[in-house]
Amino acid sequence: MRAETRNWASGDRAGYPSILLIAGLGTSFCVAAVYQPALTFAIALGGTLAMLVFRQTSLSLKLVLLLGGIPLENLGVSDIHPTQKPLLGALGGTTVDGICLLVLSTCFAILLSRSRELLVPGRFRTYLYFVGFFALSLAYSDNRLDGLRLVLKVAYPVLIFFVTLKVIKTERNIDSALPYWIAGGLVATLTGVGVLLFRGAAGFMTGGDFRYSSGLLYASPFSMYMFALFALCYGLWRAGRGSHYGALALLFGVQVLLAQTRITWVAMAVGVLVIEGCMGRSLRSLVKATSMIAFAGLVFFYVMQRSTGLQHRFFGEELDPGNSVMDSVQTVNLSGRNIVWATTVGDFWSHNRWVGQGAGSSSLLLTAVFEESAVPHNEYLRILHDAGAVGLALFLVGIFRLFRFLRSLVQRSTTPQQKALTAVAVALLAGYMVVAVSDNPLDYYFILSQYVFFAIGIAAAVIQENRWVAVGQDPS
Repeated sequence: MRAETRNWASGDRAGYPSILLIAGLGTSFCVAAVYQPALTFAIALGGTLAMLVFRQTSLSLKLVLLLGGIPLENLGVSDIHPTQKPLLGALGGTTVDGICLLVLSTCFAILLSRSRELLVPGRFRTYLYFVGFFALSLAYSDNRLDGLRLVLKVAYPVLIFFVTLKVIKTERNIDSALPYWIAGGLVATLTGVGVLLFRGAAGFMTGGDFRYSSGLLYASPFSMYMFALFALCYGLWRAGRGSHYGALALLFGVQVLLAQTRITWVAMAVGVLVIEGCMGRSLRSLVKATSMIAFAGLVFFYVMQRSTGLQHRFFGEELDPGNSVMDSVQTVNLSGRNIVWATTVGDFWSHNRWVGQGAGSSSLLLTAVFEESAVPHNEYLRILHDAGAVGLALFLVGIFRLFRFLRSLVQRSTTPQQKALTAVAVALLAGYMVVAVSDNPLDYYFILSQYVFFAIGIAAAVIQENRWVAVGQDPS
């Protein structure tokens, strides 16, 4: 009897006409009544992605991986008000990537709900509890619109993980998906080169500092995007997949450094050490990697001593040779984060400390205090403020169990491909936690968090983990 293989979602085609009709009506509405090119593009892109999710799920996942290098958030945004959400202002405002987030989250959720059995790794469930609890906090939030946006940003990477488990079945599937991820990085690289050629260094000046980016993404999210690409290519290069991956790792790594986002530098260093440790190399390789990172740090310190621009960027003032190490540490430039952190913590202590004030409440607080759109610049503080001690505990335990899950995959890896993919997943998750110390990676769902959970998904798929259980059942 001949086996038949087909897309797992291709059997249910009843919804295709409705999807096409909705997409067509949305596009027609934009063109005929709104006359907003960015909104027209958003509806058209969202409709296309929705159709692909149900008809060609694997292709939709690949396109999502590609989208990270395309600056959807900035389409239609004014240079005068760069933080403004220009689309659908009557409904609270959104951006092109916000519309894509809503469409993809809805379609992925419908797709997964229709599957006969949703399989969940046992150690993944605590993180699901966190997502559920965070969503429930909307019930008592005083900023439900922004809270709903944040809940979608938290849930979307989880949906990516489960869709990856459904789509990725073999190493060949992985090899066909990874080029899309890398292609997005190359698109961002080429746009950055184009801006440099046509506008020069002035195109990358931010507050008097030169901070390289694609010219279309802000420097901080750009550095996180490049970090994810660096980790992927570095892991594949160390697995012996070819020198071209080493060249790509160097290309993406240099861009991480040029963006001058300090926390991402730390994440990249941690990522290298994690990959070296997980690859099962000798202690000599790990010591060599550590020595190279230390040498790079010394070189940077030498250059910084001779560059007043770097000194102001990292310390807020010129270094005094007579200062002690502790004095220099105390002058580290936090870009005002210390004030934001103190405000967030102070408000947390004045309200319910167990369950917080609801998703999105920290953004409302900081916007009222600083009279402009603001976030806590620390993911742990944001979760603590919005979801309280219970929410933060669920988040931390959930991440810890994800590390435990990935450790079990590392131990079961047998081939260089398996070792590389699991190492990359651990490195990205570790880097994600590092970045969360001084930034809000949950906001960068297309740029960072989706790649973290995609990497975890392909690591699980390639090892063919057999200890998953259906939702609601105990592990066997």
